[in-house]
Amino acid sequence: MRKWLIPAAVVGMALMLGGCGRKEPPVPIANTAPPAIVSMTQHIHPNTLEIDMVLSGGDPGGVGYQIDRAPIDPYCNCVGFWRRHRVGQARPDRVGAKTQVLLGLHGGKFAFRIRAVDSMGRLGPWSKVIRASSTLKPQE
Repeated sequence: MRKWLIPAAVVGMALMLGGCGRKEPPVPIANTAPPAIVSMTQHIHPNTLEIDMVLSGGDPGGVGYQIDRAPIDPYCNCVGFWRRHRVGQARPDRVGAKTQVLLGLHGGKFAFRIRAVDSMGRLGPWSKVIRASSTLKPQE
């Protein structure tokens, strides 16, 4: 076997695995303000969380929202793993308008967080965590 074959293979593998350049997804360049939640209020009904929010920013394609939900552990009262619960697609008519979202609680205790997203995929900051639980007693 040739002496140069193994070192050449090692160098070739290192170049293929290492590569060069940045290792992150591309960030769109826009001259508009990033998406954000301007105002938000919440009301807890017997088995529903009602959220009213006003979104701003975004490009001409509009702005939408992402809502994550996590269960609250009944023993330690701590938040579990976040999962995407609902997505409101970016629309031009949502910019500056009141958006109402109803989220079912289904007899449990949950934490919610919300952020704005625009049509180019730019993400706004997460809102403060909203904790809500159903006030209905489970039927036996």
